[in-house]
Amino acid sequence: MSDHIMDIDFNKPTHVKSILNLSNKNDFYKDQIKVLVGGDDGLDGVDKFFNQHKDFMKLLGMGNIEVARASWIKMNPKGENLYKNDKRYGGKFICKDKRALGFALYYKDNVNNNIDIKFLLVTKGKQNRGLGTKLVNSIKSEYTNKNIITQPDNNYLKKWYIKRGVAIHPRPQQLFKL
Repeated sequence: MSDHIMDIDFNKPTHVKSILNLSNKNDFYKDQIKVLVGGDDGLDGVDKFFNQHKDFMKLLGMGNIEVARASWIKMNPKGENLYKNDKRYGGKFICKDKRALGFALYYKDNVNNNIDIKFLLVTKGKQNRGLGTKLVNSIKSEYTNKNIITQPDNNYLKKWYIKRGVAIHPRPQQLFKL
């Protein structure tokens, strides 16, 4: 069977487990994805995340981390899977047979008419085979009336996304450079 795209359902434990397994196996934003998608540590996991990333959040202008944490908890009082509770988040798997080989997680910014790709992963050993391109193309074909944007980590990824018609927005820390 050939590879195919499948929408992620953040309410299905098997989907969440697949995302977490791919993230861990590939050492890919494990802490962030665990808090956003996994949420199995409850509020302890949220506190750990905020403590580990407080310098970055201050750089983003979130000087009062307690206010940011309180806002997060207001949206998600039990510290559960944040993506499950917010319809502005979506995702897609790239699968072969019934096995997920990668995923894309994105934010639907209806105010600015954007789909912001937050995470895109194709597992090690399956990269450079067009699977990431298929994920991006699937998002582009579903959201033809939206701007598809991202904030890549490096110049290689920047060129990769541009080649596929994805607009590049500066990473938040770049916004503060003089």
